[in-house]
Amino acid sequence: MFLTEAKVTVKGSDGKVQREQPYQKQVFHGDSLDKEGNVVLSNGTQPEDLLAQAIEHIQRNQKEGDKTSPIIELLAGYTYANDLGVRANIRQGIMASLEGPDKAIEKAATDFMKARSAVGKPVTIEQARTLVQQMLGL
Repeated sequence: MFLTEAKVTVKGSDGKVQREQPYQKQVFHGDSLDKEGNVVLSNGTQPEDLLAQAIEHIQRNQKEGDKTSPIIELLAGYTYANDLGVRANIRQGIMASLEGPDKAIEKAATDFMKARSAVGKPVTIEQARTLVQQMLGL
């Protein structure tokens, strides 16, 4: 578990950055960054160590009087994140059937391109379209 620099970016409807604000991001699934900026485990750290550190972090940051178990809090966060992924896939399928395949592929490619860029591994729109079509089996 470690802190790293991150930033929140707000874009306008024209896609231009309106404002950015840096913050300290708490990373729970590793203990350092490699040369490419990927989260890694190093120095003999075990996954169980990271789990214990996450539970301790939750305990330290609980509000006074909160009796929720830190383990339940951790599992609730994972449940929420997992549910977001499932719901996004279902929504994407519904939108695709309503809007037609070309528009859905273009939107998925644009979203994929933005996501890759956000994690520091940008792709072109052409590469994103190709990958989306492959994922869809087209």
